[in-house]
Amino acid sequence: MSQTQTQRYAIPPFIADWELVTSYAEAEEVIKSPDFQAGRLETESLPFRGTVLIELDGEAHRARRQLEGPLFSRAAIRFYELNVLDEMIRRNLADAARHRDADGVVRANLVDLSTSMFLQVAAQIIGLDGVDTEARTARLNRYFTALDNAIVVKWSTRDHQEVIREGLEAKTGFIRDFVAPALERRRALIADFQAGRVQREALPLDLFTLMLLHPSPEWDADQITREAIGYLAATIGSSTAATVFAVDELDQWLRAHPEDRARLDDTAFLRRMVNESLRLRATFPAMIRWAVRDTTLKSGRRIAAGSKVAIINQAINTDPAVFGPDADQFNPYRALPPGVHAYGLAFGTGAKSCIGKGLITTAQESADGELDRALVKILKAFSRAGLVVERERGVERAPTAEVRFTVFPVRFDHL
Repeated sequence: MSQTQTQRYAIPPFIADWELVTSYAEAEEVIKSPDFQAGRLETESLPFRGTVLIELDGEAHRARRQLEGPLFSRAAIRFYELNVLDEMIRRNLADAARHRDADGVVRANLVDLSTSMFLQVAAQIIGLDGVDTEARTARLNRYFTALDNAIVVKWSTRDHQEVIREGLEAKTGFIRDFVAPALERRRALIADFQAGRVQREALPLDLFTLMLLHPSPEWDADQITREAIGYLAATIGSSTAATVFAVDELDQWLRAHPEDRARLDDTAFLRRMVNESLRLRATFPAMIRWAVRDTTLKSGRRIAAGSKVAIINQAINTDPAVFGPDADQFNPYRALPPGVHAYGLAFGTGAKSCIGKGLITTAQESADGELDRALVKILKAFSRAGLVVERERGVERAPTAEVRFTVFPVRFDHL
């Protein structure tokens, strides 16, 4: 049984007195409605997420999403999967094998391993150069950890001022060691392009290049850095958590259903595993919105202008009205109603859905001939490497209302 049953309606203090949405239908309506907006709900994290894509609404959101859309086009996703993900997985498993224990066994903290892999994917998408060695990856990882904690400080159970202080210190190092040199290189390339010395094809396709090519007068001097931090958090933090959850659920499922071990190289089966895991195990407690005007939902519920709304992820994605009476159970063979994705509303929906979801997975109803996408590809690689979950060595949770692990021990018997 998934752990979500006991966590389903845990309400963090940050949202305890808000309007709470726990039904799938109301959640879908609120997310899609222009009567509710996403930004300006807390100020602590503004140095890290202020006016980034996920904080924008309306025309500002459409314009930013259109600008950054090429990063997740079908061609770009194909490039990441075929040219970045394979090498990322190979390199990190090879690094793990070089650091085997004294008994010859390759053991790892899956959180650290997954973070290292997605750091290199994020670097490609953002435009952070030289994240291709253990030392550079480790340095970026140190900065990312503090930045990620700061960007989601609203859920933290630590002292918030300390979290922000650590985040600002990491931001300074991140700019110095990664952002500034990357922007300098791209400004030089763009100058050559604009002077006719190089072709457009010579410019990299990454966040920094797009933002430098198409600046907005509304951006302050720190906008590009904040957007990069937002992409770090989205690409690494959420994807790492999703990887750990998928491994955890797959391990538990195979213990109860050993006959499915024969399907560990089956894309369709693994996609079902991934999407069911994404549905059941949201990282953050809620999607948050505020009402810009008095609104009456189709259910008849009235929400006053100015009200803060928390859409409780564990509740909406285990709504029995949509996913059946066993909605809080893990079942990769679950039958779904028409129009409902296997991952529920894990990526949001409509115009505000996650821009990078196509890199992580694809809908169950998509053709099986498509690319594996990141999580299926990773599960296949881990299976071939002989991954075994070692819960007895101690699983540790992060100090936050988010569902995150800091330690999830595994070993690889075939490395």
